[in-house]
Amino acid sequence: MRVLVVSHGITASGGFGNQTYLLSRALSDAGHELFCVHNSYRGEPIFFDKACTPGGKKLDGLTILPWGGSQWGEDVVPYYLERYDIDVVLTLGDIYCYQYIAQLPLGKCRWVAHYVLDTENLVASWNASFANPSAIILPTKRSAKLASSVATKPVIYMPHGVDPQVFRPCSPDEKVTFRAHMGLPKDSFVIGCVAHNQARKKLDRLMLAFAAFAHKNPAAVLLMHCSPKESIGWDLRQIALDNGILNRVYFTDKASKNIGDNHTPPEEMRQLYCCMDVHALPTGGEGFGVPIVEAMMCGIPNVATAYTSIPEFLGDHRGFPIPVDCVELHHTGGAWASVNVPLMAEAFEFIQASPDKVALMINKARAFAVKEYSSETVAAHWVKLFENIPEVSKPVASFGLKAVRASG
Repeated sequence: MRVLVVSHGITASGGFGNQTYLLSRALSDAGHELFCVHNSYRGEPIFFDKACTPGGKKLDGLTILPWGGSQWGEDVVPYYLERYDIDVVLTLGDIYCYQYIAQLPLGKCRWVAHYVLDTENLVASWNASFANPSAIILPTKRSAKLASSVATKPVIYMPHGVDPQVFRPCSPDEKVTFRAHMGLPKDSFVIGCVAHNQARKKLDRLMLAFAAFAHKNPAAVLLMHCSPKESIGWDLRQIALDNGILNRVYFTDKASKNIGDNHTPPEEMRQLYCCMDVHALPTGGEGFGVPIVEAMMCGIPNVATAYTSIPEFLGDHRGFPIPVDCVELHHTGGAWASVNVPLMAEAFEFIQASPDKVALMINKARAFAVKEYSSETVAAHWVKLFENIPEVSKPVASFGLKAVRASG
């Protein structure tokens, strides 16, 4: 089949980018012809024969197509469907992004929608999102159950995948080497975070939890793999300065938006996790949460908000799901949570004080993550799914979005 994948770029290191690459690679290796619409690429189409990125991502068999001027590709996707005689269009993104696809004259083309839900509530305007696709994919059991409560067709649970051969624990000597390379103090207690600096991640609360912990623990440092300042997030250096921890906070040199996301190979990400004693994510909500799983596979304990997907990962004593203070609506109608800052700080203290108990926890967490979220297993599920995709159904009106027919 000829498959058009519409999502974030397959060379990116973020959650959407990694999963777009994983499923594209799996389908290409299974013999399908893949066309990938890269939402950060606007040059000419790139056709690969034998090629790979410096980080080792194979690109042979994939065609990268440029994005257009519209936010979700509605000005170029109609043209690509016709130009490349597409059999299946596969979208990966938030639930409100790609509803225009149902309004296109799809003909034989079927639509597989891979959604993420970063809330624990449903918004009425999303209902059509569960009616229009030929197949509906959700990456967590919680979100699949939530979608099934309103969907008129079966919802398929398909987790995101992480490669356990890359994301693996390190030896004590490796940890020393990695920390020296990062410029971290040799004997420090490192709390790390891998996240985009945006409102949903609530990184301001991590800064407060770290400050409460650090003021009682002189060896504590905070390692942030994110942009220090974002218009849609926080000025994290200012928060650190206000709380007297600026000299204890480290930002990676490959973490800025559209730089680190594009050029941090998986092996470097593994080294980053292995520098940590704790991976902390004060998220308001996660549709999946790839960094949580990557940290689990690297043998690093997780402390994260007990909301949306997090209990699914960290329940049964596989980590530290922290209760929330409150849940508030955001602009899309979904709801995000605010983690309890003092309890997050207490979890840091427990991990530092109880290495033997934590060792049992991280072994259990890695075994679970490898069993449930191995990229090889997930890839096989994608290939099987594409063997029997339902026919396209009559669309239900949604959002009033209209696709633009591009010429050329």
